[in-house]
Amino acid sequence: MNDYTIREMTTDDLDRFRELYRDIWGYNRPEGFDIWRLFESPFGVCPTAVAMDGERFAGLYTLWPIMLNLGGQSVMGAQSMDTMIHPDHQRKGLFTKLALSCYDIGASRGVKAMYGFPNPFSYPGFVRRLNWDHTGDICHYVRPLNISAHNRIPGVLGPIANAATRLLPTGSRRGFRIGDGRPEQDELMAVVAGAGAKENTCRIERGPAWFDWRYAPAAENEYRWITARTAAGELTALAVWGMRSAAWGDERDMRAHLVELLGMSAEAKRAVLAATVNAARDRGAMVLETLCADPKNEPLLRRAGFLRHRQAPLITRKTTAENLPANVHDHAAWRIIGGDIDTF
Repeated sequence: MNDYTIREMTTDDLDRFRELYRDIWGYNRPEGFDIWRLFESPFGVCPTAVAMDGERFAGLYTLWPIMLNLGGQSVMGAQSMDTMIHPDHQRKGLFTKLALSCYDIGASRGVKAMYGFPNPFSYPGFVRRLNWDHTGDICHYVRPLNISAHNRIPGVLGPIANAATRLLPTGSRRGFRIGDGRPEQDELMAVVAGAGAKENTCRIERGPAWFDWRYAPAAENEYRWITARTAAGELTALAVWGMRSAAWGDERDMRAHLVELLGMSAEAKRAVLAATVNAARDRGAMVLETLCADPKNEPLLRRAGFLRHRQAPLITRKTTAENLPANVHDHAAWRIIGGDIDTF
C-alpha cells in the first residue's frame, strides 16, 4: 500500500491540481477560473487536503469557505466542493482520510458548519462514513428557452418545441423600470437587508466583498445584473444570471444560470424574473436553471414557467460541539439559490 503524505494545498500547487483534474475528467477548466475558485475567496485560500504520491497529487478534498448567516448571526462555514481521487489510488481509503484532514484544516480556520450537494456516487461516503446528515432534498428548476437551436432531431419538431416554450408564462414587469448593471453598493445592501435573515433560518451571508468576488469576471460565467425600480427610481429587486464564457472552449454549454433573486416584494421579483427569462432567451440560452429552497421564491419561479427537473440532496455537518444560532440540520430552515452552489 502507498505511504501517502497528506498535507494542505498551497497556491504553488495549482499545476498539480489541474493535472489531477485533467486525469480524472479528461479536460481542464479555465485556469483563471481555478485561481478564482481556489485562491481568491474573501475568506482566504480554500481549505484543501492533498495526498502526495511523490511529486503528484494522488487525491484531494476541498472546502469552499463561506460566511453563513444562522438566525441573524454570522458564522464561518464552508461548502464541500472538489473531491478527487486518481484512478490509480482509489479503494485505498483516501477519500475518508482526506475528508477528515480537510475538516480539521477548515476547523482550524474557524469553520463551524458545512453544507454540500453530493452526486449519487459520493453520497454514500458522506452519509455512511463521514457522519453527514441528509436533511432533505432541494429542487433543481429549469426554464426551457430555445429548444430548436439545440435540437438534434431534424424537421419541424425543434421549431414546434421552441414555440411551445414561448407559451410558458413569464411574468409581468408592469409598474417597474427594468435596468441592467450592478447597482450602487448602498442600494444593493438595502435590498439584501430587505430580503433579510429571519430567526432560525440558515443562509449564505451576502456582503459587499462576497458580491465582488462571487460574480467577478474571473468566475468566467459572464454574470449579468437585472434590476427593477419604482417610478421614483428606488431599487426594489434584482436578479443575477450568467453563462459560461468562451474561455471554457469545448466545455462551454448553452445553459444559463439564475444565481440571485432578491427583492422587497413578490411583484418586484416577478418583474426581474420576467426580464431575466427574456434576456437569457435573447442570448441564445437553451434553458435557464437554478437550485432553490425558499418558500417565497419557489412559487415565483413556477409562475414564470420554471419546471421541477430533479432533486438534489442537501447534506450538512458541524465541525464544532457548540450550539449554533440556528439548526443547520433543520431542512426547513435553509434558504438556497443558485449563487450558493459552487457549480452555478
